[in-house]
Amino acid sequence: LVFIMQELISKYGFKSFQFRDPVFGLKKGFIEEFCLAIIKSGLECQWGMETRIDLLDESKLRLMKKSGLKSINIGIETPNIEVAAANKRKICPDDHQKNIIEFAYKNKIRINAFYIMGLEEDNLDTCNETIDYSLNLNTYMARYSVCTPYPGTRYYDDLNKENRLSSKDLSNFNQQELVYKHKNLDTIMIKKLIQKAYIKYYFRPKVI
Repeated sequence: LVFIMQELISKYGFKSFQFRDPVFGLKKGFIEEFCLAIIKSGLECQWGMETRIDLLDESKLRLMKKSGLKSINIGIETPNIEVAAANKRKICPDDHQKNIIEFAYKNKIRINAFYIMGLEEDNLDTCNETIDYSLNLNTYMARYSVCTPYPGTRYYDDLNKENRLSSKDLSNFNQQELVYKHKNLDTIMIKKLIQKAYIKYYFRPKVI
C-alpha cells in the first residue's frame, strides 16, 4: 500500500489519500505497521480513512497523526441499544467514543460521524435521540442518511421475501429515500427528521 502511495506521489504529484475501507485497521497490528512504513519511507502526504471507533485508542492516534493522518470517518449510526441490537449492530461504549473524539480534536484530527435514520425499530423518539447525541458529540462533520437495504445484501433479500420493499428503482437507493415499509416511520417523517438534523447541527451559532 505504501509502495502504491509512493508511485502515485512520484508520477502524479498526489499529496493526499482517502482510504474507503469501513474496517480499516480491523487486522491486529495493521495500523501500526502501515503508519511506521509511511514514516520510514519519508512520504510527505496527508491521508484519511474510515474505521470503527472501537478499533482506535490514543497511542494509535498519535502514531497515525505522525504519519500524516488528517481525518477519520466513523459510523456511529445510532446511540440506542435496542435499535442497534435489532439491526445486528454493536454499540461502542459512550465514554470511549467521547474520549477518542476529544483526543482527536486536541490533536487536530477531524472526526466525521455518520448517523442513520429509519433503522429497524427506529421511531420519532429514537431518531430524535440520535440527533441529540450527534449534537452532544459535536464532531467536525455529521452526516445523516436513511437506512438503505442495498441490492445484493442479506437485508435487501430479507425485506424482499417479506414483501416490504416499497421501491425497486435503483435510483431511489441513495441514502435519502425510504425504500421499504417501515413499522414506525414513513417517507415524509424521515425527510423531516433528516432536514431537522442538518438544520440543528449546522445552523448552530458556533458552527456558523
